[in-house]
Amino acid sequence: MEHYTLKPEEILGTSEVAKALGVSKQRIHALRKNKKFPKPVLVLAATPIWDAREINAFLRDWRPWKQAQ
Repeated sequence: MEHYTLKPEEILGTSEVAKALGVSKQRIHALRKNKKFPKPVLVLAATPIWDAREINAFLRDWRPWKQAQ
C-alpha cells in the first residue's frame, strides 16, 4: 500500500467528490468503473477517500457529455 500524507483540505469523500464534479453520489459509484477515474487512497466503511489533487486533475480532462455516448 502506498503511503500518503494529506492535509485535511486535500481529503475528499464521496459527497465531496460528487459536489466537485457536479454529479450525484450514485454517479460517483458508476464513474469508479472508469479506468481514468482516480482510485481512492483509502476505503473506509463509511466512504472511499480520495486525494483532492487527483480528483482535480481528473476534472480538468473529464467531459461528462462524452461519457453518455
